[in-house]
Amino acid sequence: MEAQFHRELEDRIDRFADRKEIIIIRGPRQSGKSTLLRIIGSKIAGRKSSFDLDILSDRMALEQSPIEFVKGLGEGKLTLFLDEIQRMANGGEKLKIIYDNLSDVKVFATGSSSLQIKSNILNYLVGRALVFELFTLSFSEFLMAKDSRAYNAFKERNRSLLEFFKSGSDITKPFLSDALSDLLKEYMIFGGYPEVVKSNDRDTKIALLKNIVSTHMDKDVISFFRVGETQSFANFSKAVSFNTANQFSLASISREIGISYSRASEYANILINTYIMALIRPFHRNLVTEIKKEPKLYFMDLGFRNSLMDNFSEFDNRDDKGKIAENFVFRELITLGFDVKYWRTTSKGEVDFVIKNNEELIPVEVKFGGGTPGKSLHSFIDTYKPKKAVIVTKDEFKRQEIGNTIVYWLPIFYL
Repeated sequence: MEAQFHRELEDRIDRFADRKEIIIIRGPRQSGKSTLLRIIGSKIAGRKSSFDLDILSDRMALEQSPIEFVKGLGEGKLTLFLDEIQRMANGGEKLKIIYDNLSDVKVFATGSSSLQIKSNILNYLVGRALVFELFTLSFSEFLMAKDSRAYNAFKERNRSLLEFFKSGSDITKPFLSDALSDLLKEYMIFGGYPEVVKSNDRDTKIALLKNIVSTHMDKDVISFFRVGETQSFANFSKAVSFNTANQFSLASISREIGISYSRASEYANILINTYIMALIRPFHRNLVTEIKKEPKLYFMDLGFRNSLMDNFSEFDNRDDKGKIAENFVFRELITLGFDVKYWRTTSKGEVDFVIKNNEELIPVEVKFGGGTPGKSLHSFIDTYKPKKAVIVTKDEFKRQEIGNTIVYWLPIFYL
């Protein structure tokens, strides 16, 4: 039997399984969306039908006459599962027809392109759909799959951090086991694609990641987005992988690899809308000023990023440990549901992340090599007077106060 991972999103979706709204799960290819649909389906009683819309025959039958197609599946209440909904022409219009005309049909759908789902699907389904995002495994889910004791140790620390964000309560002192440390390093090199996590063999992990990158090129870049210059796109993707945790300048990258600015912009949009990379904007009270500043670049899965670089060196031997650690913190913060930005001054001082807990600002600085709080963090604290701040370290734990701000230095595994 195929190994399955518990996904934290499953619990959230279960609460809406009996409602009429269409459930749409979007995220990168091979992140486990189809598996999650099967798990959800196994808990639903009654008639069920599933279709993969990457398959032309399934797609065409549903496109031509959605009502007749569904009625042909039989009478009575039906749960319909549709994989890769963005592949269907006028998919949003077809789902709206099913929703408005067939009251005894509940639809679950998945998709791998946020842009296509937003423009071609969701625009037709206002008030009719609930959207969830499934990324590759978070560190929490990764630990749950790998080592229950390490997972329990992590969750205790993680809950303590979240309670600090919420109420300012003291954070539990750490106990870092060798197992947790080793698993963290594995995750930061190979990431959280389920098929990769299942394997315990290094060479197999590398082969699987390279296949995932190749599949992304074949199915999304060539087939779906109709990009003909695949080598040019591959060069762009590799170039951005070396810019992880840096400010993202399309102009400089386009010059570096010899393509036009407009082509570079097209390629960036593909990577963003297929959940490969993400850009975060600078925090600023003046939103006009904020929009004019360059975003920072991160990858949604570090295994994908390292595969683009063709660098799977052991974590402790890498020159880019700091960038990997910062990318890891970014991914965990968005997984926890925070709106993440960064802060940069005109004098180039920078705080890596600024998150909001309700309306409260919390700066999060990544100092994997240790040291002292930088001038930038002091400047942010002087300017915005936050009640709390966090400095993420390799293994250092301490509590201090800067003015009226409580600052915790925390090992990275708290996230």
